[in-house]
Amino acid sequence: MPDGTLAGRLTPGIRKAPRSPFMNWKRGSSERFCLVIAGLVLVALAATATATLAQSGGNMERPPHWQVLHPDRNEAVERRFVVMRPGWHIFAGPGALLREPGSFASGNFSVTSKMFLFPTPDMGTPYGLFLGGSEFEGESSTYVSFQVRNDGRFRVAHHAGEQVHELIPWTEHADIVPLRPTDGPVENRLAVDVQDGVVSFFINDAVAAELSDAGLTTDGAIGLAIGGDLSLHVTELMIGPNRPAAGGGDPTLAWSMDRARILFTGSRDGTSDLYVLDRAAGTTRRLTAMGTPEGGANGGQVSPDGSSVAFQVRRGSNYDLYVMDLAGGRPRSVVQHAAYDVNPVWSPDGRRLAFMSTRGFEPGVLGPFPGHIYAVDVAQRTVDQLTAAPLTSALGPSDWSADGASILFARMVGERPDVFVMDLATGLESQLTRSTLSNYSATFSHSGDRIAFHSESDDGAQIVVSDLGGDNQRRVTSGPGFRYSPRWSPDDRWLMFSASDDGKQYDIRAVRIEDGTVVDLVSTPEDEREGRWIPALP
Repeated sequence: MPDGTLAGRLTPGIRKAPRSPFMNWKRGSSERFCLVIAGLVLVALAATATATLAQSGGNMERPPHWQVLHPDRNEAVERRFVVMRPGWHIFAGPGALLREPGSFASGNFSVTSKMFLFPTPDMGTPYGLFLGGSEFEGESSTYVSFQVRNDGRFRVAHHAGEQVHELIPWTEHADIVPLRPTDGPVENRLAVDVQDGVVSFFINDAVAAELSDAGLTTDGAIGLAIGGDLSLHVTELMIGPNRPAAGGGDPTLAWSMDRARILFTGSRDGTSDLYVLDRAAGTTRRLTAMGTPEGGANGGQVSPDGSSVAFQVRRGSNYDLYVMDLAGGRPRSVVQHAAYDVNPVWSPDGRRLAFMSTRGFEPGVLGPFPGHIYAVDVAQRTVDQLTAAPLTSALGPSDWSADGASILFARMVGERPDVFVMDLATGLESQLTRSTLSNYSATFSHSGDRIAFHSESDDGAQIVVSDLGGDNQRRVTSGPGFRYSPRWSPDDRWLMFSASDDGKQYDIRAVRIEDGTVVDLVSTPEDEREGRWIPALP
């Protein structure tokens, strides 16, 4: 716990933030009337709401997957917390922490929130943000809170279990907009910026305080810290890039689960196409329109710079490879051949694609789909063979190392596949996994010191993490069914994978490696699989 010697600087407010434009709103005599008025107000807010944590669930229903935690008893409590687009509304009840398990940030980042306080009999309790949260399931939960009160004061505190250590005690700040009983709802925007050892706290875009991060944990869960008996609407809860420094400058983008974009294969009406999910905006768009009764697009892979997508297209019994811009447009043919050409994998410079091809082989002679791994120059469309010995299945390549020196792939060893790595300079292959299970779809971590793959038995498949040589294996998923095709998040803290509990319908989920927390990323009654992270563009 911080020892109270944390160096800090208070910045007095020097200007008033604008009040809410809904100043003529009057408090009704019942909560039902408050609900009606809140809904009318939010119609106007919808036009200006910014990108937020993706909303799911029906309007006026409890947001699925969110946790409502009492900070003292550390247990779920009853509270009126509902989806009310754009955003969420909290009605009365005891004070609580509200968090979506996927809301997590580390390193340099900022978190911002836009909150509207509505009249209630008791408007004096605090509300705001928390960050650096951990151990919520035990009695030693820790987090840092940044809250304001309607009396024009704010506080920053470190919480460890039942202990509260005030880093900045309740302090007046002129930029806090108070709500008078005769006023309509008022808006206050809170933000925390963590950058290069300094934690800055903003109220309505004015710096309220700065602290050194020495001894202050900011990496961890992020959410809302709401006091009791408030009526509060939150239209924005966003984790994103650092705020520009005074005098301008380009912000450094910080990846977060809340802002993630994901490419995936979706099956609709017996056909397949590629789709893009934007979690911040809460939108999904179809990227390709190639699904037909004879097949469609699948196996999408995002280029290292996030601008292009490579994928395979099935037409009857034939597969070919295409590339298209992630922004949309016409797909461009890269590999067309009478053989199966599948499993495209980008080189780190984005110039080539490794893939598996059955060209030169008859299916069933050496195995179900014998062939070699090849590389194609995307611009020139020239093809080079990479493997010396043929593979006996179409599992093929699964990832290309960041230094461009090696490729992960799967090769049959007897009756089951194992993970191999090939040195591209020498062509030498090294077997990384050896077990009685089927191991494939391996991928390098961004740090380059670990791999993840799925390991399959007759009863199901799970995601496994190991060091680069295949040793020190650790299973990071559990439960019935099948978990396939892992992919590391940009910060290496999450693994996205395809999941099916019944072996029939698939969704896309992610597991946080450090504690096994699982979140749903794409889940509909249809079939979704082969999720791939889309890098943030500079």
